[in-house]
Amino acid sequence: MDRYPCNRRTPASGLAHWNLPAAHQQPIPQRFVRVLAPLLAGWLLPAVTSAQTHWDLTPYRVRVVVAVAPVPELNAGMKANLLAELVEHADLVLGATWDLEVQEAAAQLRCQILHEIATLPADLFQGDWDRRDKVLVTGINPVAGGYRITVRDFDCQTRFWSSPTVRVVRQVAMLAPAVFRAVLETFAPLARIEFDRDQQVVLRPRAGGLPVRDPTFRLIAQGDVLVPIIRRNDREGNPMVDGIQPVPWTFLTVQEVGPAGIRCTPHSGLRNPLRVRVRGRVEQLALLIRVSPAPTRLMLRDRAPGHQPLAGYDVLARDPGAEATVFLGRTDHAGAINIEPGRSRLRILYVRNGATLQARLPIVPGWQATAVADLPDDRMRLSTEGFLVGLQDDLVDLVARRAILIARVRQQMEAGDLDAAKKQLDELQRLPNRQGLLQLVAQQQQRSVSNDPQVRARIEQIFDKTKQLLVNYLDPGPINQLQSDYDRARREHGTGG
Repeated sequence: MDRYPCNRRTPASGLAHWNLPAAHQQPIPQRFVRVLAPLLAGWLLPAVTSAQTHWDLTPYRVRVVVAVAPVPELNAGMKANLLAELVEHADLVLGATWDLEVQEAAAQLRCQILHEIATLPADLFQGDWDRRDKVLVTGINPVAGGYRITVRDFDCQTRFWSSPTVRVVRQVAMLAPAVFRAVLETFAPLARIEFDRDQQVVLRPRAGGLPVRDPTFRLIAQGDVLVPIIRRNDREGNPMVDGIQPVPWTFLTVQEVGPAGIRCTPHSGLRNPLRVRVRGRVEQLALLIRVSPAPTRLMLRDRAPGHQPLAGYDVLARDPGAEATVFLGRTDHAGAINIEPGRSRLRILYVRNGATLQARLPIVPGWQATAVADLPDDRMRLSTEGFLVGLQDDLVDLVARRAILIARVRQQMEAGDLDAAKKQLDELQRLPNRQGLLQLVAQQQQRSVSNDPQVRARIEQIFDKTKQLLVNYLDPGPINQLQSDYDRARREHGTGG
């Protein structure tokens, strides 16, 4: 296995056009770079302050593993030149932010990278977890009319794989610069999540205090999106079992990049996704999302045991900063709907069932093939709401009819037409009364049972509101008083009955 170690610099977003220095310019010998880079960082960078830490001034330990398909034109000499050129390009373009080692993949690993790069397991590079920060695997396969380059980034601290980056070149001579750019476009910077005095999110990127040669080069740029990741360590500094977890439905969008840090706006479906003060051996990290726009399949499930799909839920979307929402559709019988990319990388989804907002879900389409959201099954609440809304509509008509009949009875009694008043009074007595409707509501409430506490509370709230309406507007007092007045009028006229 050929190795080309060197101290290198790091990548950023937006690498569409780069001007590589002439190949004949010779880099500084690496033994001097390793010694001088940290010293020069302290002398030359005004941004390096006393507040900066080992995190800011430590380069990424990066290993690039290259797997080349066994075809005649990609021979041993070509592979050796490719690895050497990758080292050279990194030295000429990047600053002191990478401590780079480039290797050709061994036979077994080569097959995995060439044919299974999209499904590589996290423990494939377990030996690198403590020794390195990044492993970037690169596969080069011949395709019709050229060569396909596929790169993935594995972050050792968070155990996260990036989405594959795919590029195609036509000529062997273009492989080295194309691979280098693909590696940079795939590299996902890592940052620590901190808070300023106003409790606003500020990121401190790894190696953020080290210089880069290209002044236009940025590790993290405005508009980028990062995913927060919580890492819980044991006393040895190793992650606990299931101790590395992304914060669900939470992303950070970069608003401002400055010497004091990177200011971000959090978007989350949770109330308090991040903690201002972290206790114990807990790290709040953020990993840059590198992804090509692609749809993500959103699946809505009941959060109760069994996870039944939630079909027929409305899904709307809004881009950050926009006011209008767009109706995307309803979930199918499997509780699923495809979320297409929007104008911005991040989209805010609103999930509704009837008139009730069920969830607010930020999402980056293409970052995950499938995103699953476990929500309360609100269909019983919706069914109950439909019944009670209908009952409330009937109540409006009933109150109006009661008022009209009461007015007619009194009018006829004042005119002395007690027989006509009796007919209207009998019709009034036949109308649904408060006691009967309360009994009907009680029977419906017994059938409207939900195991979800949140849904159950909503259902009880709707029933309580309906019962109060019945009590307020169907008071039997006016009808009883009218009956009493009619009976007295009958007695006074000597026509009892």
